[in-house]
Amino acid sequence: MAQGAVIGVSAAGDAGTQGHASFTKGIFADERGDVATFTVETTGTSRATVRVGGESVNYAVEFTVVDGDGDGSVTVAWNTHLAAHEPAVEVFSAVDGGDSVRNAVREMGGFDSPTRRLDAGEYPLAVSVDGEETDLATFAIREPDDFDRSLAALRGRQALATRAVPEHLDANGTVAQADYVVLQVKTSGVFGYVDSATDLAEGTQGVSVSIEQTNHESNEDPTVIDPASFTLITEPETDRLFLVAPTDQGAFTPGERYRATFSIDAAANPYADSDVQLTMSFEVVYRDATIDGAGGAGNELGLQPTSQATISGTSPLADGTQLEVELRSEDDAFLQRQTVTVRDGTFAATFDLSGASTGSEYEVTVREDRSALAFTKAVVREPASLSMPDQESDGETLVVEDVSLPDGGFVAVYDPDESRAEALLGRTSYLQPGEYDTVEVPVSGPLEVDGKTFVAVAHRDTNGDRQFGYVDSSGSVDGPYERDGQSVGDDGRVSVTSTPASTATPTPESTDAADDPGSESVDTGTPTPEAADGEFDNGSVVDRDWESTPGFGLTAAVVALVGAALVARRRQ
Repeated sequence: MAQGAVIGVSAAGDAGTQGHASFTKGIFADERGDVATFTVETTGTSRATVRVGGESVNYAVEFTVVDGDGDGSVTVAWNTHLAAHEPAVEVFSAVDGGDSVRNAVREMGGFDSPTRRLDAGEYPLAVSVDGEETDLATFAIREPDDFDRSLAALRGRQALATRAVPEHLDANGTVAQADYVVLQVKTSGVFGYVDSATDLAEGTQGVSVSIEQTNHESNEDPTVIDPASFTLITEPETDRLFLVAPTDQGAFTPGERYRATFSIDAAANPYADSDVQLTMSFEVVYRDATIDGAGGAGNELGLQPTSQATISGTSPLADGTQLEVELRSEDDAFLQRQTVTVRDGTFAATFDLSGASTGSEYEVTVREDRSALAFTKAVVREPASLSMPDQESDGETLVVEDVSLPDGGFVAVYDPDESRAEALLGRTSYLQPGEYDTVEVPVSGPLEVDGKTFVAVAHRDTNGDRQFGYVDSSGSVDGPYERDGQSVGDDGRVSVTSTPASTATPTPESTDAADDPGSESVDTGTPTPEAADGEFDNGSVVDRDWESTPGFGLTAAVVALVGAALVARRRQ
């Protein structure tokens, strides 16, 4: 293995100036087989002569760099795959179009064997101006087998006119028809010779990609997607390559699942010591959307009579896709439309329903380019509410009173001082729509702190599965009920005693709720204590910044939720 190489730079200064050149950092690094880059900065000159190598590594190249765009720097690309075989003019180039590399000549080194490649090692760099050395650095060429490779199936929406990586990439396991499927490979030791999708389809130097259907019928051949039909975009500086194709072209079919495989055959590759195989599955789906809460109680979406009534939903469309959410009263007296953007597979629109009366009926339509993706009927329901009194607890349950969940859901209790999973102290099972005098919330572990304040929040069941998923989904499902843009919640101070709290079986006031085995208990004998100083008083809120509480960081969603809950009215 080679122990070193030298890159030296000398520069002929512009007439009447004293030129200077230096490297942008002391150590550069990349893998064998890749296109390595280093940058030379110049002052007082636009030209420098670069010498690569020396007798210690039996390899030397000399060339001139020209700062053609006048920005005072030239980034040089060095194809380590071609370094010991091809003419130097094909090995070194300028990254920026305005700059150039000229008169490259290999003075020493090169291999007769077509399979022999440049060795790994630490390659010293030197730069000189007018024959005077002005800076030194090192370029470490590493073995690619030490690299942590990965494969991801992403979705994007940007066209490829500029051959740029699509914007708003996100990984969800699904790609909507007409969006772009983007196979992202993080790897090394390939960028010196993989130049096109055809190279990957043909297995150049043992590096290949294959895409095959996985949900085909028994005894039928799976659909095979030709990787050569994709567009290849490479980013050697981030060790990533992207294979991109629209799913409304070629052999992709909505409803089908596919498996992508990235492979390196060590026997055919000059850099890999062992075989590499990475796989990732994805599904192509139709363009659609789902409205959260649709099909709930009464098969209608429940809306809150607030100035910021929220209609949210999910969609497999790529991040950045714009949708129109329309809310129309059945008598056409009310009509509002909001344009929303899909982010992480979700969207949300807010409407002013502060003047709407309970029972008012509406229709909700979600559209993309005038095509309806989702529709549901909606009705304005009584506002959600709850109250968490100051209380004594046995440390195993906490009491929340006057709970009203017009569309059903959950009651969760959080500790605003905890930082990770401990932030969620406990939550109920699914509660049917209705009103509850008292709900007991079991906590995950016995409470040991006395006189501490906790926060109760009313949550919706947005996906209708009756499973509390707010924390696990980082807030994307089962979000809180809201009133005027704030989470419905309340806080209460808890004193831990050795006396167990009441365990009376709850009976919700709503007859629907009584049928749910997951409903928690009601104890109408527990009085509601007065609000403590500095907390709540008949629904008003004093200034308390829970979001800035140190260490409260389970997820950004929980942080925002607890902070918002404490500016909501404690009860109507």
